Amino acid sequence: MTGMSLLKHPPCTQRRSASRGARRLTGASLGAAAGIQRYQDLKRRSADSYDFAESELNTLGYYLLRQGELEAAIKIFRLNVEQNPDAYNTFDSLGEGLLALGDTLGAIDSYLKSVELNPANENGFAQATGQGGQQIRAKRKE
Repeated sequence: MTGMSLLKHPPCTQRRSASRGARRLTGASLGAAAGIQRYQDLKRRSADSYDFAESELNTLGYYLLRQGELEAAIKIFRLNVEQNPDAYNTFDSLGEGLLALGDTLGAIDSYLKSVELNPANENGFAQATGQGGQQIRAKRKE
């Protein structure tokens, strides 16, 4: 099924993967913007037919990251942060994407937010301190 035919595909009775639908578009040379637009359209028009869990966008973001599409992955991770602002894992994943892109300061900020939301997030803490995030130590002492 091509990305364009997906747009015409009718919803089914089972909840389908929203990230899979968006992934088909991002991988069809239409880019991350088309995938994000598709995700938002599905959420607006077919919320009962698709799974919009935080893990759906994370799956798509990591898929793009593994494909070397760093900018697209960052856009997806940012969308996940926007859609799930209280989920520490969204900020942790954004931090990983930013680090892969070479944005160390942005990654540290994202990891700091992740640890703020979940002080038990060992990955966020390790990544932030490993990248020179001494600020996180001060937050832990508060």
